[in-house]
Amino acid sequence: MKETPKAGALGTIATFLFGSILHLDKAMQDEITFWLQTAAFLISLIVGVLTIYISIRKIREKNGKV
Repeated sequence: MKETPKAGALGTIATFLFGSILHLDKAMQDEITFWLQTAAFLISLIVGVLTIYISIRKIREKNGKV
């Protein structure tokens, strides 16, 4: 994976969050982890759909079918 400033910042934030989570009880850790994973999945799903939409639009514009 290509290193970018955003990736570095996200890594730092994630490390901080997971370091803070370790001080909570196990049930709360599991719930926070679940919601973080759910949010990450939804974001990746939205990005995937937008990427497909933009790609199809570019192909149509290239072929002259707007």
